Amino acid sequence: MKSKDCIYTFIILTIISLFFILSSSPSYGVEEILNISGDPADSPFIKEQIKKYLADKKMDPAIIDGIMNSASVPSFLRVGESFSIEINPDGIKGKKAGNSIKNPTTSTDTDEKPTTDKNSDTRINPFRLVIKNIFVPNLPAEMVALSNSPEKIKKPGLLFDAGLLKYKPVRLRVYHLGEENSTPHYVGIFITNRQNKPARVHFVSATGGPDKNWMFAGHINNMKFMYRKEKNLGRVYDIPGNSSIPLEMIYLSPGEVISGTYDLLLTQGNPVQIQVFALDKVDDDLNFYIASDKEDTHSRGAYPITHVDTRGSFTIGDSPVFYTVADTPIQDIFQGKANKGNYGVVYTYEMTLKNPCHESKSVNFLFQPRGGPATATFSFDGQVISVGTTQSYQLVHLCRIRVDADSEKTILIKTMPEDASNYPIRMLLMGD
Repeated sequence: MKSKDCIYTFIILTIISLFFILSSSPSYGVEEILNISGDPADSPFIKEQIKKYLADKKMDPAIIDGIMNSASVPSFLRVGESFSIEINPDGIKGKKAGNSIKNPTTSTDTDEKPTTDKNSDTRINPFRLVIKNIFVPNLPAEMVALSNSPEKIKKPGLLFDAGLLKYKPVRLRVYHLGEENSTPHYVGIFITNRQNKPARVHFVSATGGPDKNWMFAGHINNMKFMYRKEKNLGRVYDIPGNSSIPLEMIYLSPGEVISGTYDLLLTQGNPVQIQVFALDKVDDDLNFYIASDKEDTHSRGAYPITHVDTRGSFTIGDSPVFYTVADTPIQDIFQGKANKGNYGVVYTYEMTLKNPCHESKSVNFLFQPRGGPATATFSFDGQVISVGTTQSYQLVHLCRIRVDADSEKTILIKTMPEDASNYPIRMLLMGD
């Protein structure tokens, strides 16, 4: 009997110990959803979006760094795939989930919505964050919305306001400078949903800066955007009815500039507003005063031309040819100031290279600014080529394309004007 008593006592103590262990362990019953897109989404982009999601919850930066250092993130996440990470103050565990979306084309994950409650508790209870790559069509923008006036931010206020209609993508181009004699400001990009029903917005974002080197900020912006737009790397936001949420919040010090390109696509819900604010503090109430300056010559408005497509050819042995970028200002649809530099407009060239010779030959592509110093980013069949600051009329070699004997080759070239650069520019083609 004594032996049985000992066994019973051991079992009871074991059960009690397990109870205390389980009750003191983090509970991951709460599941939150982070929807992203990408064809596919790569690891650096996934990590960036996780960090931003956690920062939006006002989690301590040190805790976020600890989570990201221990997170198990896949190298690539294809459409329809997902994975989860378990988040608690003591660490993180990674868990791959595979294809969890049965039909990504009709996915309607609207239960989890990011919020920006300024009075929210910054204490984070353990939860499971599920990152899903859902299908979003990669559509070209139908309008360029340019926020560049007033260029220098001196006080808080509404810098830009435009509507976003369902499946009518808008490219928002933001370029603002912190006034030297002013205080620092935050530049916030918001989506405001004034309807009772929720809305869903896809957001492809690229920001250069803040930086005191204005041309460099514009160059970084373009390099990021061209890469992300090509792969449709974006985040999907669910905006509750009668609410406004920040998509970006950028701290801008005096003398620094930000250059941003953002493609927005409303996929669910009624029309929403795109708004750009200058704020003194992140959680300031949104001020609907439009900061304006009649003497500011920079542009603010909506522009109907978002892409210029050209089909051309070059035969080896012929004289050099050139194609000009941004030589004609684009007029605002509301009779505002023209978009002189064609900022936000993608130039695409489908170029056929012909070699009539009986041996292989090459075609050289060169870059030349014509209106003053400029930087540039070109994509040749998806391979991005970056050009640093180049003086007016200086020639810079971009690349050399080899064409086989008695044959022709067609390539696709893309470029987009860069903030703080001077236009027009030229792309020249010549044989060896």
